[in-house]
This record gives sequence, structure tokens and C-alpha cells, in this order.
Amino acid sequence: MIVTQVPDVSVPTNIEDFWRMIFQEEIHSVVIAIMPLECSVTLQQIFPLLNGTYSNHGKMFLNNKKVESTVASTAYTLEILPDGCSNSLFTTVYHIHNWKQKRGLDNVGDLVTTLEKVIKTNENTVLMSMNGTGRAGTMLALFNSMLFVDKGKEVRLWRS
Repeated sequence: MIVTQVPDVSVPTNIEDFWRMIFQEEIHSVVIAIMPLECSVTLQQIFPLLNGTYSNHGKMFLNNKKVESTVASTAYTLEILPDGCSNSLFTTVYHIHNWKQKRGLDNVGDLVTTLEKVIKTNENTVLMSMNGTGRAGTMLALFNSMLFVDKGKEVRLWRS
């Protein structure tokens, strides 16, 4: 599990480094919680949004194989292939696009449904938000609680 912030797109190598990390760590699920137009970063700067399109970030080739949308989220299936490699990695990017910064979700069920899909894959995952703390940290706490429940373990919550 990796918890991170959206890469700084003003430095092009940051996007390349992000996708290299995804490939090297064999990340099969990326959950991004940012609102459209929340900041100067658009998802199109990070990966191709349309089915059948591709982008290159330095030596990293990204091919969008499939897009599935619901009201609250969109799932993108991406093929990631570094220059010089013959084996690609398939990663699903889940974009939660209705979670405002510094606020709770209007409907937490959408996030729970997405995290259930991630738990079922039982693969390496990245949780990502604009700054990598608030929403990404909340997703991590919910993910761990759901994992405990899924394994039949007691979830302990502490107050500070």
C-alpha cells in the first residue's frame, strides 16, 4: 500500500517517475480522490482518459484499454510499458470525482464499493489525493477497517 499525492505536473519527469513507481512496485489499483477542476492538475496530464488512446511520459508508455463510468467514479484500465520492456503491467485507476477537499463524502457508499473492488484483487495499491494526507489518509483508514472486517478481525478505534 502506497499513500501519495498527485504528482507535480510542472516538472514532466515527476509524471514519468510516478508511472515508473507504479510499474516497478507492480501496482494493480490506483484510487485517486480529486474533484475535476480542483486544481491546476488535470487527470489528462497524468494519463490518457479516453478508451483506445495513449500517452508517453518520458520512457513510460500508457495505453487506455477500457473506461467504465458511474455517477460518482470512473475506472480506467491502463496498460503500462516502460521503454525497452516487453512485459506490460495492467493497472486500474479508480477516480472518485465527487469528494470535495476538506469535506466528507456526500455518499460514502461509492468509496466503499471502490475499496471493495481493490480488496478483492488482493494486489498492491496506491491511494492518492491532491496533497496525499486528508482524503488519501481517510481512504487508508477505511481500507484497513474493511480489510479487518473482511478477515473477521475486530476493528479497534482509538481516540487521541
